Amino acid sequence: IMNDISADLQDQVSKEDEIEDGEDFSLTAKMKMVMGVCQTVQNSLDLVASYCERVKNVFNWTIPFLSFMAASVLISGTMILYFLPLRWLVLAWGINKLTVKLRNPEYEENQELLNFLCRLPSDVELNQMRVITKESSKRSTALNKSVKSRWHK
Repeated sequence: IMNDISADLQDQVSKEDEIEDGEDFSLTAKMKMVMGVCQTVQNSLDLVASYCERVKNVFNWTIPFLSFMAASVLISGTMILYFLPLRWLVLAWGINKLTVKLRNPEYEENQELLNFLCRLPSDVELNQMRVITKESSKRSTALNKSVKSRWHK
């Protein structure tokens, strides 16, 4: 995700350099550059805010199963850190990180924490789900009333 953001910013900088190399500086070209940078910054801030909301929703127990999973991982991590020295854990992590390609050449690195956070809804998604739920409940009650009125005649 951060690579995409940095690539967008590098594209904007290269476009600025191309325009600076040319002799034609128009107001519309400058405005387009500023709008592009503003859009990139806005998208980046939206992404950061979304992840912060997802972390908040973990601790609010919005989705109980995922929150229970996170709590159990934190508790087990605390117990492991209590019984094993940190030096041993760092050593084991480093050996694993350096030898993973030797043990399994087809290994693809993934981001477990980001995958976990993507499973949680942000506040905007929660509001959208609530609206959908209210609309579907209204429809189902109206449908139930019409079915009952036809059935009990």
